[in-house]
Amino acid sequence: MTDLDTVGQTALGVAYVRAYESRLPNPLFTDPIATAIFDENAAPPIIGDASKPDSVEGLSDDDERKLMYYWIVGRTVFLDDVCALAAKQGVKQYVILGSGLDARAFRLDLGEGAVVYEVDRPDVADAKESIIDEHSLTPRNERRVVRTDLTDDWLRALEDTGFRADLPTCWIVEGVLVYLDDDVVSRVIEGIAGATEQGSHLGVTLRGHHNAGIDDSAFAPIRELWHDNPGIPKEFARSGWNCTLSDNRTILGAHGRRVASTPVSATLLGGVWRGIEAHR
Repeated sequence: MTDLDTVGQTALGVAYVRAYESRLPNPLFTDPIATAIFDENAAPPIIGDASKPDSVEGLSDDDERKLMYYWIVGRTVFLDDVCALAAKQGVKQYVILGSGLDARAFRLDLGEGAVVYEVDRPDVADAKESIIDEHSLTPRNERRVVRTDLTDDWLRALEDTGFRADLPTCWIVEGVLVYLDDDVVSRVIEGIAGATEQGSHLGVTLRGHHNAGIDDSAFAPIRELWHDNPGIPKEFARSGWNCTLSDNRTILGAHGRRVASTPVSATLLGGVWRGIEAHR
């Protein structure tokens, strides 16, 4: 995966965190793709300070690596919960936009007949398939890979792979909108709304703002690629979603992981489809 551009390689950083979490005595999740990529002695593939800490707990509360670690872990379990609720209510379609190295098709039991659509650029998708094949990983749910960029006609590509807009869907948009221009973000939100049926669920991660004084130099090259779009929650609401915002610290605490260093800004958006007509 070293041939990927900077945005593509951010998936490796996320996978490293998930591999680290998977090997803890009481992990909040276990990720077979992440652990296949990174063994327990692997150094984190971050840009900037790539030193490997002995443990996350050993880092100071204002260490950007610790903040990033808990942000990724928190958003992972939050979106897992969104999927679990959708599965409990009988949703059979799960669409992961900008899926990267996401392993939910392998980790989660989404029920009989569930299909997971993984949407990402061809280079990222191909790299992921190589890892899956190399390690003979078997998904727990049917998965369909949709090779397309969100700047292209991704919805048509999704439908060509068997997605049905007339069925309830669980949409997962994790760590991707921050890399898109505002007009592309708006088109993605509109595309989701146009392909959503009653009974659908939504999980989205938003850009957070860090506490003053925190040294973020380790991730500065990545942050330079981020876009600031504080209007995303309102855009989703206008498009037909009942939205609720949550903060990372609360989510981690609900799962028994109490941490002091996690920012409390509301960066996790969950939604249930109400329909545009109801909003009008």
